[in-house]
Amino acid sequence: MDEISIAVVEDEKEYSSKLEKYLLEYGKENNLKFHINIFADAVSFLKDFKCNYDIIYLDIRMPIINGMDAAKEIRKKDSKVIIIFVTNLVQYAIEGYEVNALDYILKPINYYDFCLKINRAIEHMPKSNYQSVILKSENGETRIDLRNLIYVETKGHQLVLHTVNRDFFKYESLKKFELDLNSDDFVKINSCYLVNMNFVQSFDSSSVHLKNNVDLQMSRPRRKEAIEAFRTFSEKQV
Repeated sequence: MDEISIAVVEDEKEYSSKLEKYLLEYGKENNLKFHINIFADAVSFLKDFKCNYDIIYLDIRMPIINGMDAAKEIRKKDSKVIIIFVTNLVQYAIEGYEVNALDYILKPINYYDFCLKINRAIEHMPKSNYQSVILKSENGETRIDLRNLIYVETKGHQLVLHTVNRDFFKYESLKKFELDLNSDDFVKINSCYLVNMNFVQSFDSSSVHLKNNVDLQMSRPRRKEAIEAFRTFSEKQV
């Protein structure tokens, strides 16, 4: 496994130091490499937030912006990063389901509990580096989970990424996007559409029918290759 990027957002120096110490110990014991960034508050963390973390340890009770509100802001940009709350009250941590937090650690933190939680976090980390795509804009970065990307459409000089939640826009050619994606789950059905086959309901000689009730035109030059890709993909799912 490559280096694991971790953020510790904790206003109490005692606990941020302890988490850093435990991470280094765990990494040494399990032959894992961690890149650790420490933040004393959520404000500084969110200010220049990048979608490049694998795990975020987030204290719930912090001044100005508490951990729960910080997690909501994180989820607006990154639906995939693993969030582990750090708290001294279980009832606060239970609210974590609202932001899809994986787990929580109770203060005072002990090494045994820490190991249980990070083991679970690492098990939930994606095994492949192409399972998400990061979009950069003037407002920062947004990470899109490929499992939620239905299809990509060319419109003018930009791409429209249609996901299960909303549409995103990116100035790039479809050809380059497909190459960077490097995923067998996607197939180009004409010069304008790149489709996630996980969302294909059915297809015929000229159209692809998606599970979200969208029909897309399939071009004649792409038809044979696309249909073969659909059939191969379907056989793998059985």
